[in-house]
Amino acid sequence: MRKFSLLVKLFMGNLLLVSIVIAVGVTVSYRHLNTSFLRSNRMRQDRAAELTMRYFQDFRPMSEARINHAARQLLSGSAMRLTVIAPDGRVLGDSITDPRGMDNHNTPDRPEVLAAIEGRSGSDTRLSKTTRVEYRYITRPVRQGETVVALVRLAMPVRAIAEDRALIRNALFWTVSAAVGAAAMLALLMSWIWYAPLKQITGTAEQLAAGNLDARAKVSGTDELARLAGTLNDMRDSLAKQIHAVETQRQQLHSVVDNLREGVIALDKTGRIVLVNRSAVELLDLGAEDLVSREFKSAVTGGGVLDLYHKLMAAGESIDGVINAPGNGRRILDVHAARVVAGAPGGIAVLIVLRDVTEIAGAAAMKAEFVANASHELRTPLATIRAAAEALGEAGGSDPQTVEKVVAILQRHITRLEQMTSDLLNLHLAEVTGAQLNLTDISLASLADMVREDHADPARSRRIELIVSVDPEDFVFASDATLLQLIVDNLLDNALKFTPAGGKVTAALTGDADNVTLEIADTGCGMPPEIQDRVFERFFQARASRSGDAAVRGTGLGLAIVKHATDRLGGEVTLASRPDEGTTVTVTLPRAPRDV
Repeated sequence: MRKFSLLVKLFMGNLLLVSIVIAVGVTVSYRHLNTSFLRSNRMRQDRAAELTMRYFQDFRPMSEARINHAARQLLSGSAMRLTVIAPDGRVLGDSITDPRGMDNHNTPDRPEVLAAIEGRSGSDTRLSKTTRVEYRYITRPVRQGETVVALVRLAMPVRAIAEDRALIRNALFWTVSAAVGAAAMLALLMSWIWYAPLKQITGTAEQLAAGNLDARAKVSGTDELARLAGTLNDMRDSLAKQIHAVETQRQQLHSVVDNLREGVIALDKTGRIVLVNRSAVELLDLGAEDLVSREFKSAVTGGGVLDLYHKLMAAGESIDGVINAPGNGRRILDVHAARVVAGAPGGIAVLIVLRDVTEIAGAAAMKAEFVANASHELRTPLATIRAAAEALGEAGGSDPQTVEKVVAILQRHITRLEQMTSDLLNLHLAEVTGAQLNLTDISLASLADMVREDHADPARSRRIELIVSVDPEDFVFASDATLLQLIVDNLLDNALKFTPAGGKVTAALTGDADNVTLEIADTGCGMPPEIQDRVFERFFQARASRSGDAAVRGTGLGLAIVKHATDRLGGEVTLASRPDEGTTVTVTLPRAPRDV
C-alpha cells in the first residue's frame, strides 16, 4: 500500500469529489422524483375514483348483483381495489371480496366512508380488516340529484406504491453506479498519467536500495522528471562502481578465510558471531545451521573454547591455549584469541583462530613411544650381547662348553637384532605414502604357491598343518608384489608362531569382481578382547611380555606392517580372536588399487 500511496491519494481525491457531486445530484433528483411520483400516483387514484363515481352515477337500476359484477369488471387486472357502498354502510359490490361476507362500513374506524356518506370526498391509509393488506383509500359520493345514493371507494395497496418507488430507487442506484464507475475509471486514468513517471523513478530507487544495481530509470515527460531520472542514473553508476569494488574485496576475503585450514571465528562487542569459516564449524562441531548473528556462548558447546573466551574478556589483549575439540573425536586444538578494534557497531571486536594439532601431537607421542619401545627392545639384546662378550672374554679358550653356549646366545640375539632391523625397514616401506606403487598382475594360484614354498617347511618343523585354499585358481588381480608379500609373510609368521604343535593354520585366498580376500586362521593361543584393538600398534606383543618367553617372542611390528601395507594398497584388515581357540585375520584388497 505504501508503494502506491500517491496514486491512491490522487485517485481517491478525484473519486471522492466526483462521488460527492453525484451523490448530491442523485439525492436532489430522488426527492424530486419521489415527490412527483407520489403526487402523480395520488392524482391517478383520484381520477380513477372520479371516473368510477361518474360511471355509477349513470348506473340504473342499482341492483347489488349488477353493481358487484360491474365492480369486478371495471378494475379487472388492476392493482387497485373498488368497493361500492350503500349510504347505510352496506357493501353493494367489491372487486376482490364477496360483499355478502363483509362488515357494515358505516363505522368510526372508516373515516373516508363517513365523509362520503355526508357528501364529501374522503381518504385514509390503514390496514384492511378484510384482506389484511395496507391500503390508501379514496371515496367519492354517488349522487342522483342532491341525494347520495351510494359511494365508491378506490383502494391502492401501499405495497404497490412502495414497489413503484423501489423501481425508481433501483433505476437511480444503477445509474449512480454506472456514473461512479465511469468517474472512477476517469479518475484512475488521470491519476495514473501523473503517477506513472513518479512510480517508475520510485521503483528504480527502491531496486537500487535493495541492491539491484542493474536497474535504470527510463522516464520521458517533463524536464523536471527527466532531470530527476538522469540524476538517479548517475548516482546508480557511481554507487555500482563503489559496491563492485567492495564486493570484490569481500568475496576475495571470504574465499581466503573460508578455505583456510585454520578455523576462524569473529565476534562483535556483544559476543555475537560476525564471521565463521568452514574449518571452525568442523573443528568445533557447530552443526549445519546458520551461525551468523547467534551468540557465541549458545552456539559453542565445548567448554575449553568458552573458558579461553571468558579469560580474554576478563583481562588481556590476547590469550593462547590447547584444548580438546568437542564431539566424539579425540582432536586437539591450538587456540589463539585476541581483541581487535571494532571499526563500527557490529564490527569485529574479538578474533578466535583454531588450529588442529592432533596429527602433530599424535606424531610427537608416537615418536616418543616409538623411541621408548625401540630403545627397550634394543637394550635387551645389546645387554645380553655385552654380557656374553664379557663371559667369552673371561672364559677365553679354556672352557669350550661356555664358549659354545655364549656363541649360541650371541647368534640368537644377533638374529633378533637383524629381524628387528628388517621389520623396521619393512615398516618404513609400508608407511611411505609418497612412493608410487609398483603394480603387477598376480594370480591367486601363484600367491598360493608362494605361501606353500615359503611357509611349508617352518610349519612342518613345528608340526603344524598348513592348509592353503584358492577360489578361483585362475583369478588375476593387480597389486604391489613387495607389499603383498609383506602382508602374507607377517600374517603366516604370526599364525605359525602362536600355534602349538599339532595345531592347524589355514590360508584361504578368494577373489571376486571387486576385491581379493586373504583370510589367515590359526588354532593357536588367541587373545582376549581387551587387547584386540591394540595389536596393530608398533611393538605391541599379544603373547609374551618384554620379559616373557623368547621362543614365541617377536618384534611387535608384524601386524603394524600388515596394517600399513594394507592401507597403502587401499584395503582394510580385521581381526577376530578368542582365547585358547585361535585367531582369524582377514585382509580385503581392491582388485585394482590406486596409489595412496
